[in-house]
Amino acid sequence: MEKNDIRSLIDRQSRNPLRLSVAILCFLVLFLDGYELNLIGYVGPALLHQFSISKGAFGSVASAGLFGYMLGSVLLGSMGDRFGRKPMIVLGTLLFGTLTLAAVWSHSLNAFIAMRFLAGIGLGGAVPNAIALNTEFAPEHSRGWTIGLMFVGYSLGAAAPGWVAAAFLSNYGWRSVFYVGAFAPMLVAALMMALLPESLEYLYGKRDIQKLHALLNRMNIDLPMGMPEFGGTNMAGGGATPL
Repeated sequence: MEKNDIRSLIDRQSRNPLRLSVAILCFLVLFLDGYELNLIGYVGPALLHQFSISKGAFGSVASAGLFGYMLGSVLLGSMGDRFGRKPMIVLGTLLFGTLTLAAVWSHSLNAFIAMRFLAGIGLGGAVPNAIALNTEFAPEHSRGWTIGLMFVGYSLGAAAPGWVAAAFLSNYGWRSVFYVGAFAPMLVAALMMALLPESLEYLYGKRDIQKLHALLNRMNIDLPMGMPEFGGTNMAGGGATPL
């Protein structure tokens, strides 16, 4: 089996629960991306008071997460090709959730900025791999709206801190907005550990025949008779039989 054969099979697939779960989970990653990168704007005045800083000095607080995101995208965005997209998405999501929680407990401005920067790195590792994975599992005829839906998730996530701030900020303070931004990624990461499949292209590159065949079966894709063999092995019947 060649890489193009897998792409052809995906493009001909019908709707199936696995593809839907990939689309929903990647939508949630982009939703969290929007939330994480925009929550500072809704708690800015409270943070100015918390750390006794001027508005002019607030720029480093607001930009720390963005700089981390850019660095994470460069350093970790391509790591899915080496270690698998699923691990990078899950670990990146856990990282920015955990470090957002750590920012709540920061006792100094420098520690807060550092936590925001590191959380951005985790985000930068998760988002590019989520986009790539969703693109990979989407057949050609629905790829456009599938990717578009992810970025609707970002837009909704960018607005969500405003909804959370309106509901909780006056009674529970700025930390409540951060708690939502910390525990929501942890929950989504747990869901992804259970439900998110590994990249087909990654499994192909690793020549992991059994997992690749099992994943294609989960997608209700039957390998046609006479399909070219995969890396010197026969995939018929879901096994790996040396030729």
